Amino acid sequence: MSRRAYERAEAALHAFTRTAIDNTPPRAGHRLRAFLDARGAPDRRLQIVVVVGTVGKGSTATCLASILRACGETVGLFTGPHLARYTERAQVNGRAVSMKAWARQITDLLQAAETLPDRPSLLEVLAVAAVEWFVDRGVRWAVMEAGVGGHRDHTMAFAPVLSVITRIDIDHADLLGDTIAAIAHEKCGAVRAGTSVVSGVQTADAAAVITARANEAVAPLWLGGRDVHVGGVVPLAAATRFDYSCALLGVDWQALRVPLAGAHQAENAALAVTAALRLWAHGRVLLSEGKVRRGLSLARFPGRLEVLGGVPEVLLDGAHQPVGARALRVALDTVYASRDVFLVLGVFTDKDRDGIAAALVGRAARTFVTLPPWADRAGDVAALEDWAVRAAGRGRVELAPTWEQALEAARDAAREAMGAGRSALVVVTGSLYLVGAARERLFCLHLRRMSAKGAAATYV
Repeated sequence: MSRRAYERAEAALHAFTRTAIDNTPPRAGHRLRAFLDARGAPDRRLQIVVVVGTVGKGSTATCLASILRACGETVGLFTGPHLARYTERAQVNGRAVSMKAWARQITDLLQAAETLPDRPSLLEVLAVAAVEWFVDRGVRWAVMEAGVGGHRDHTMAFAPVLSVITRIDIDHADLLGDTIAAIAHEKCGAVRAGTSVVSGVQTADAAAVITARANEAVAPLWLGGRDVHVGGVVPLAAATRFDYSCALLGVDWQALRVPLAGAHQAENAALAVTAALRLWAHGRVLLSEGKVRRGLSLARFPGRLEVLGGVPEVLLDGAHQPVGARALRVALDTVYASRDVFLVLGVFTDKDRDGIAAALVGRAARTFVTLPPWADRAGDVAALEDWAVRAAGRGRVELAPTWEQALEAARDAAREAMGAGRSALVVVTGSLYLVGAARERLFCLHLRRMSAKGAAATYV
C-alpha cells in the first residue's frame, strides 16, 4: 500500500511540475518564499545551513549533519538528487522519511500549490516538504543542499545562519556562465549580508570572487587553503584519512577519518569540520575533537565510490561532471590501480559527455556507453552513437542502448577477465540516476541469489 501511494504521489508531482519554470533571479527565491509563507513559514523555526557549490555539496552536507548529530543535536538533511526514491532526499538524524509519510505530504502540498499565483518547481515542492517534515519531528538544525545554487536557486528563500561553498567548477554553463569566475559570481548568491561564510579550497578566480563578495556583504569568510589547511591525505578502499588545521582557532587534528572513499572526500569532510567549528565559534553548538571524529565516522553517502561486493565487485560513483570524473579517475589509478576496469558510462545530454569520457575511457579495458534512466534528459540512440564514436578515440567503446544491457555486458566482460586470472572491477558512473538504478538492480539480484541458496542476505 505504501509503495502504491508513493508511486501515485510521485506521478502527481511529475505531472504538476512538468511546466517550464522561470528561474531568472530572483524568481526562484521569491516563489519559494511565497510558498513557505503560505504554509506558515516553517523554515523560520529552524537553524539553517545552506550548502552551495559545483561538486562535493552532498558529501559536505552529509558530513556536517553527521557532526551536528554527534553534538547531540536533532538534525535534518536535505540533499539531491536521489538514487532510487525521493524519500532519500530528506533525513532526520540519518533516517529517511517513509514512503507513506512522503506520499501524504506531497499530496497535501500539491493541493496547496494549486492556489498559488506562481507554480512552484519540483525542487521547491520537495524543499517545502522537507522543511515541514523537519519541524514536525523537532529538528533544530537543517542542512540544506542547494540545486543549481546561488541567485537562481530556491535556497535564496532561506535566511541561513551559515553559508557553505564547496569547490566551484564548470557546470550548468548555459545558465551560470562558461568561466569559473562567472559561475562563482552566481554561487555567491548564497552569501548573505553579515552572515558567516566558509569556503573550500578554490581556484584563484573563484577565491577572488568569493572574497570580494564576502567583503562587500560584510560577511566574515573562512577560506580553505588560507585559513584552513588539509594535509596527510590517505585514500583507502572504503574511507579517507587526513590531517586538519585551522590557525584561527588553534586547531590541529591529526588522522581524521571519514568512511567515504576518494582523496577528494578529505576536502569535503574538512569543509564540514570548518562549518561546524564556525558554528561552535559563534556559540551555537557544543563541539569537541571527539565529537568531530565520531560525527565523521557516522557519515554515510551511498553511490559515491561505493563498492558492492560480489563476483565481480561493482564500484558505483555518481560523477556527472568532468571534475567528478577526474576524481574518480584518481581513485581508479591509486586505490584500484591493479584492477582491469569495465566501465558502464551513462551521461545526460545536458552534461559534458566528452569531458567525462576524456577522464575515464582511457582507464577502462572496455567501456559500455548507454542511456541513463531518465528519458527527458538521456537523449536518443542516435546521439549516443555519435558520442560513442567520439569516445572510441580514447579506448575500446561499445554501445548498449539500455543501461540494463550495459551493466550485464560489463559484468560478463569482467567475469571473463577474472576467468583468465586478472583482477576485474565493474564501474558504473556518469549519472546518479544511473547509479541508483544499477544499485537497486544489483541488490535485487543478490537477494534473489541468497534466497535461492537459503542464506542470509547481506550485501556490502
